[in-house]
Amino acid sequence: MNVVYRVTGRYMAGSEISAYHLVGSDGSSLVVNRDKAILMISRGLIENMRVQYSGDSVIIRGKGINLNNLPVFDINKSQFRGTNAPQTGTTKKTSSNPLSQYRITKRIMYKTSCVGYVVQDASGREAKLNRDKTISFAVKGLIANAEAQKYTPSGSTEARLILRGVGCDLKSLPVILVDMNGNIVDTTKKNQSVTVRATQSRRSGILYCHSKKSTKTFSAGDYIVCTPSGGLNILGNTDAREKMQRAVESSAICDTYLDNLKDYSVEFLGQPRQTLPANVVMRWPVVTIVNAR
Repeated sequence: MNVVYRVTGRYMAGSEISAYHLVGSDGSSLVVNRDKAILMISRGLIENMRVQYSGDSVIIRGKGINLNNLPVFDINKSQFRGTNAPQTGTTKKTSSNPLSQYRITKRIMYKTSCVGYVVQDASGREAKLNRDKTISFAVKGLIANAEAQKYTPSGSTEARLILRGVGCDLKSLPVILVDMNGNIVDTTKKNQSVTVRATQSRRSGILYCHSKKSTKTFSAGDYIVCTPSGGLNILGNTDAREKMQRAVESSAICDTYLDNLKDYSVEFLGQPRQTLPANVVMRWPVVTIVNAR
């Protein structure tokens, strides 16, 4: 009940479409012929397909997608066509049709905890899944680049399921942040506006990042920005005037991640090198900025 489907691929014999592969919002999958697809479209059960009427003819079209760009399984050759076919993914217990599978593309993090994932189906559409649902999909073999494994933490006798990357390191994937109010901020998107904290420096100095072993110099009048992930960055005075403006919000996404300030230190001209404490950064104005990373 209440399952909505998306088309993720086509089954073809020569130039003729024999069937469509559908994936449901609950992870289920269906293979339907043309007539069944038209019936489901008319009932609003397939969100990325539509029908177009031309005289007595009924033509199936994509809705928000180009059906011609979907993966094609060649029935005559029993294989996928071209290079756009998804890679086969398996778990230890089961394997699934690649057209039914998702790929994890990003992690959703709250502080140091992974609370969910962004997954992409074979049609290219992204969806956000919480951690438990992603693991349940992996158990069913529905995640192409991850598998569910049992893990017993040290000092515990109870095993729990965790995700392991298949052909990838999940910890190296881009991260989406969740703030203390539960709002999700995707800082991986270009031209994304986010609320951060920033202060204009009265002195020149050097910003150190310990984990990257990198430094950045700044001049008096430049801005020190606390990024969404709780790091520090420098924004020149000219760029700040173009990209930054005072926010109406009283809190910023970075407020949840100020523990990460310990990875940075600042050396102002004529002063010893120091780590900026969270209570100091919390007094900085909240600003809206584009691409603050």
